Amino acid sequence: MYILNITFLVARDAVNQWNDWISSSFIPSIIATGHFNSPQLARVHTPSDEEGLSYALQFRTEHLHAIDRWLSTGGASLQQVCTGRFNGNVLFFATTLEVISH
Repeated sequence: MYILNITFLVARDAVNQWNDWISSSFIPSIIATGHFNSPQLARVHTPSDEEGLSYALQFRTEHLHAIDRWLSTGGASLQQVCTGRFNGNVLFFATTLEVISH
């Protein structure tokens, strides 16, 4: 089992718009690929939230190649959306996790 983990830093004034977009558009589009399941959105608590609020969005998959493919295609699309739609108020990075025990 693998996890696609996308960590976002969202400027405070963009949180509501980002939350709407992530729930209504982004998560459904990832699920629609048929390669990912079990989306989980979590707030990352940091000592100082002055820069904005941090979130981690995770999807599970059985296939590492699904994550690799998404990173080379969907990741690039996500960058364009975040730049255009949120005017530089949303930054992100993606990591791949391998589940080794439950």
